[in-house]
Amino acid sequence: MKDSITTALGLPDLSPGDFHDVRKRILTDNFIYSRCLCVLIEENAARILDSSAIHPVERAALLKKFLPLKPSNIAIWSVSPSATTGHVVFAAHCATCHLGAHFVPPVPKTEVEIFGGRERTKTWPLTPKDVRRIVSEITFAHCGKKDRPDELWLSEFQVAAMANVNAD
Repeated sequence: MKDSITTALGLPDLSPGDFHDVRKRILTDNFIYSRCLCVLIEENAARILDSSAIHPVERAALLKKFLPLKPSNIAIWSVSPSATTGHVVFAAHCATCHLGAHFVPPVPKTEVEIFGGRERTKTWPLTPKDVRRIVSEITFAHCGKKDRPDELWLSEFQVAAMANVNAD
């Protein structure tokens, strides 16, 4: 016995019992199944996508899914204490060009005075004016442009700077 599937595969004429067994194994084989599915999709995808079989919301979702994403070229800023000194460190990183930079601002003014045989440390915290000046001097060059931290990030720095002063 033969049919178009066994003939296409080049199998010899089989007995009816072997024919049904071999045909069933061919049709349930993962390789053949995947290849047939790919051919069916390639032959029918354009017809289905052109027709009204796809709802406009589904079509919009497909377009959004398959259109290439434009790189954002936006720097990601963070504020954290240094692992070695404990002072505030600014970090900037660009996910598009994979550049990164660390900025170490000046430490708040600290004075040690000896008063009555005892050592006393006085620290002056950074004022908002100091913070704005420091942040305005920071520039991160990446992707052919220069980035500066934004105002939201500035408040993060103030919190981190004050925590650093209080920790000393």
